[in-house]
Amino acid sequence: MKKIFAFAFIALMAIKLSFAQSSNKEMDYKEVSGRYGSNEGICLFEDGEFMLYGYATAVFGRYSFNKNELNFYPDRSELFEVYATLNKSIGDSTKINFVGFDGRSPTFIRFAEHGIHQVFNEDANCFDGPFVYQLPHQATTITLYGQVNRDLDSHKVAYTYQNRDGYNDFILAYSPGQKENEDFNGIITKEGKLAVIKLSNYGGDTGYFKNKADEDEQKQWMEILEMKEQYHQSKIATQNGVLANKHYQTFLRNEGDYHFDQATYLYTSKTAPENDEYFLSSPFSDDRYLRRFQKQELTKTNGTVITSNILPKPVFYTVCEDPEKSYHYSGLPKPKENEREKMIPTTAPAPLPIKNN
Repeated sequence: MKKIFAFAFIALMAIKLSFAQSSNKEMDYKEVSGRYGSNEGICLFEDGEFMLYGYATAVFGRYSFNKNELNFYPDRSELFEVYATLNKSIGDSTKINFVGFDGRSPTFIRFAEHGIHQVFNEDANCFDGPFVYQLPHQATTITLYGQVNRDLDSHKVAYTYQNRDGYNDFILAYSPGQKENEDFNGIITKEGKLAVIKLSNYGGDTGYFKNKADEDEQKQWMEILEMKEQYHQSKIATQNGVLANKHYQTFLRNEGDYHFDQATYLYTSKTAPENDEYFLSSPFSDDRYLRRFQKQELTKTNGTVITSNILPKPVFYTVCEDPEKSYHYSGLPKPKENEREKMIPTTAPAPLPIKNN
């Protein structure tokens, strides 16, 4: 969101009382559906779902009615998630891609019985992913430590993964609680002929006005419905595993367009030879060779980290003032001089799936 205001409790109660006195009519999903706001705001759908949106933000969830009040329940992810695959090309070593760990509250990782590493150094900055760490051996046990939300006094937890299937290529995802993922409520009132929604956590005292259903708004609404459908497709696809290339860029793809090689555990596009030159200059967009990372079961426990058990060297060190010693992703070949200008794609790469937040 460009800006999020705390909504005063007294003001909210006053609006509730005035609205209750002016209308005893029960609302329904079809009546309130539509887009409220412009560059930021909220979309209410007829099926009881909503999308809170703003700058670089799209949070989906469900809402319900409690008399004249609306209660909103955003979708939430587990604090830590582990996705794994077998990558025979790296032998007995282990590769781990860390997603969402940068710029957040301190997180820690332990491999088997070894000491605990902080994922990023204190005062880390200049984040330039992907953040890929490689071990010279197979990781048998991985334990991740973090906080439930950004509050330093929040509950600390640990998530442990036992590698019983011999996987050696991982995506570790960290999703700490954000304000956009907290439950909130609101009411819909009338100002003149316009409906306005006022929320407990967003929109300030003014709230968000409902957009008129003119031709331009209908076009935008169709695009929003398409985003919503892509979000649900992404959730379903994640349950069946995440498809990612060797640089850990994820894609939503039809498996019928790929050939799966049991020997390499690699999904190869049936049109793989096309656009070789283009993907040399755009490797993160290369969806021709993918691996399926399956979501793994984790055991959750209390996770207080004893300071004396933390090893001095973090997994990643990155400081703007020290570029020589800072982490740099080493998985890309160095492009030839003027190579990017020379490469012209014959087809554009497909868009990436929409992710919550």
